[in-house]
Amino acid sequence: MTQAFGKVHDHDENDDGKAIAKPPRLFYGWVVLVICILCKVFKCQGQNNFMAYTVPHLLEEFGLSHSELGAIFTVATVSAGFVQPHMGKAFDRYKGRRCMVAAQLALAFTLLNFAAWRKPSWRPFLYVQAVLLFFFLRSLALGACETFPNATVQQWFVTRRGEAMAVLNTATGLCHAALAPVVYHLVTDYSWRTCFVAGACANLVLAPLSLLVVRGSPECMGLLPDGDVVPDCLETEVGNAKKKGGGSEGQLVGKSVQEVEEDRGGAGWLGGHDPAIIPCLVFGFVWGVVFGGCDFYMVEIIEDVGGLEGGVNVPQHIFMPLSFFVGLVTPPVSIAMGRFGENPAVLFGFLSLCALLISASTILLTVCTTPLLGLLYGIVRGFVGGIAQPMLSSGLAYAAMGVGRDRIGSVLGLNQLMTLCGTGLGPMVYGTYRDIAGTYRGSLLMTAIPPFMLSVFFGCKAVRSVLSARALAVAAGAPAEDEEEEAACVATEGGTVKPLRLIVEIARVQPAVLGAAEGSAIAAALGDDDDDEYCAEDSPTAAKTPKKSR
Repeated sequence: MTQAFGKVHDHDENDDGKAIAKPPRLFYGWVVLVICILCKVFKCQGQNNFMAYTVPHLLEEFGLSHSELGAIFTVATVSAGFVQPHMGKAFDRYKGRRCMVAAQLALAFTLLNFAAWRKPSWRPFLYVQAVLLFFFLRSLALGACETFPNATVQQWFVTRRGEAMAVLNTATGLCHAALAPVVYHLVTDYSWRTCFVAGACANLVLAPLSLLVVRGSPECMGLLPDGDVVPDCLETEVGNAKKKGGGSEGQLVGKSVQEVEEDRGGAGWLGGHDPAIIPCLVFGFVWGVVFGGCDFYMVEIIEDVGGLEGGVNVPQHIFMPLSFFVGLVTPPVSIAMGRFGENPAVLFGFLSLCALLISASTILLTVCTTPLLGLLYGIVRGFVGGIAQPMLSSGLAYAAMGVGRDRIGSVLGLNQLMTLCGTGLGPMVYGTYRDIAGTYRGSLLMTAIPPFMLSVFFGCKAVRSVLSARALAVAAGAPAEDEEEEAACVATEGGTVKPLRLIVEIARVQPAVLGAAEGSAIAAALGDDDDDEYCAEDSPTAAKTPKKSR
């Protein structure tokens, strides 16, 4: 019986009359992707570029100075950052369905409390209230509601990860571009409280929809990532391997959270992850400092440099083109990373370009005095967001470095920790400098230096990777024809593809692909098959692998 979604819809027959499993007509991951887009859209009230409309009203209504509000924002956001690794680990344990619903309900409750906030008579109590409200708002809007959808998409897509992330970020950027004038008019024509109540209602409606639609992983529905299905022959032999090898389904599909933590060693703030991700984490911090401070005080920065007198309209000339070009640039970057991201030159090249554009846009903001310059700044910022969001926030850079589905939640949690610490420190840096010097120009010029240094660093790594690849290619030379034929025999026999035998060969040569337990279990199952003509002599590793070790 054919269904829209499910494990296997129907079967075709090959030349031998055997059934061949067909994938579903519509892969359910695309439905989950729609809910992830809505989750990222309706958390906009907690983003810096949307909060720029609210900040002047907060300063006036609660009698706060720039340095006071910046300090409150910093304490709350940095504190929220330290919660993000735990949220990432919670996702690895409980997956997207539970985590997204909980985050949406908590965000709705936070927005309602923020809208009901009134100035207390005792000033220290005002500070405590402000820190708590900003803490929950930033933890959820820039933390959970960013990490959970991104990690959920990576559970459903692997080979098509780039295309899925392109759709996710493009649709989110375009929706934010459309929402920017709506939020602006809600704040100016009604009040910032009305805007927060509207956001709370949207999340209250979205939470039950997420509960009904979202599933944590394709394995929950008998599918594989990207809509693939397990062939009947492969499914049977894997089942036999599980029985003979003593493995459970969880061990073959993926390790448990406890096993993953043991493999990582659990030591250090990286949680046992490869230290190679540290430059990307530092990049996320610098990105957060620069644009966290700029977006938080965007209206006042434009006024300080003379942009308001020159006719610059922040929503129309900056934030709308920013969101539009984020959506325009994200697809090619995501697709390129999905196809060529494992090439270090592509990875570090994108990071170098992004860091250079951050530095250039920050300098450009100091002379943003006309609508044309404001539009140019928004376009450059859009290119930055179109590169940085899929690379860092969505985790494509980390996936290119070898981070798998079982660890992506915790790595994205670390990334959000660094980003939130940056966005928390940014307003304090810019606000304190404004109170001392009376202008924002000096702080903008100073914060343009770190991204320029990062651009040089990643550029050098990209060039070095290209030179190293050429040197290795020259040293290795082209493979011999007999080696190519011998490798091809591993995957084929009599013109028929043998996927399970290919898996076994990969497990023998590179155990990290499947894991030692999975590889040995499958190999043991095949080793007991007397009718199987595949033997160690057919493998390029025959000299290294005795027959009895199968």
